Amino acid sequence: MYDLAATLDLRRAGLRLPGVKSAQVGVSVVNLGNQLPEFVAASPYYDLTQADWRGRYANLHVSVNW
Repeated sequence: MYDLAATLDLRRAGLRLPGVKSAQVGVSVVNLGNQLPEFVAASPYYDLTQADWRGRYANLHVSVNW
């Protein structure tokens, strides 16, 4: 299972907004390969160390401080 995360500081990238002290955008992808864990005959019925049972999912985060 592979995860990916990145954050971009918009002020350092050249975006100038009046009254904004800082602005960031971030993205993360969990379980990039969409790998499902193997079945295990004991609770919780999958191996937590192999993969995430939810499959692949992504998050987008925007932060602005003024």
